[in-house]
Amino acid sequence: MQINSTLESPQDLGEPCDDPVLVELDDAVRAEESLFAPMGSEDQDEEPEQPKPSCAVELIEPLAKRLLSKNSAHPDDRVPVLFIQGLSLIPEYKSLGGAVKVEYTIRLVGIPARTLSCVPNKEMRQIANFSQKLQFGFTAGGGAEIPKQALEIINTVPGLTLDGVRLGFTQDAHLQIAAEIPFQALEVLASPLEGGGAHWKLYRKSKDLMGFQALIHTALVPRDLKTFRAVVETSIVRIPLFGKERRWPQPPKTYEVPLESLNFLKGH
Repeated sequence: MQINSTLESPQDLGEPCDDPVLVELDDAVRAEESLFAPMGSEDQDEEPEQPKPSCAVELIEPLAKRLLSKNSAHPDDRVPVLFIQGLSLIPEYKSLGGAVKVEYTIRLVGIPARTLSCVPNKEMRQIANFSQKLQFGFTAGGGAEIPKQALEIINTVPGLTLDGVRLGFTQDAHLQIAAEIPFQALEVLASPLEGGGAHWKLYRKSKDLMGFQALIHTALVPRDLKTFRAVVETSIVRIPLFGKERRWPQPPKTYEVPLESLNFLKGH
């Protein structure tokens, strides 16, 4: 289910942006925009008194799929779980140009969990371009890897209807599960969070905000867990004139997420 989210008032940090990736991409994008702007035109609007984030955020309610059966738990009595989530950015007004950073954070509440992998990530960015499909695989234990050759999805997860996302069983002896998602970023940084959560930084051009981006991470959770609470936070960051960072935080969203089995797997 998709939920439209309203961004809060901007937070002006009053200091130059301290994110070197955003600064570098913003400079590069603005230089490119200036190069291709018609002669004599003013491609950049003046910064409004109350700067806007360029878009609204639309969230996907997280899904959780158990990779192993309860009888196949890890030695510490936990099982690996696949968390599927994502967001869309909906442009709301004429872009002011430059780059935008979108931060997405998911935290699991009150359970002893440990994050195993987060995708997409910087390593996978090297093999995908903006608006291309990104394919990767998961081991039965929850590790994510880039396949050495294309994986054929034999049987897809029933009921998974996210735009451009495919997930299913493969005949590969090592990467038993394959995933294919659209890749919609100039750059992406991903990191695990304590307690089974994950954090992403997605960088896009202000003028190319439209598009859904799927995010997947795996974590070890207690074997008998049936449902859990997840808190999702997002924010949009851009650099208006004078190089000061502007951040638009979204109110946290809390979800009650049921834990389901990947019942297409052999023997599960």
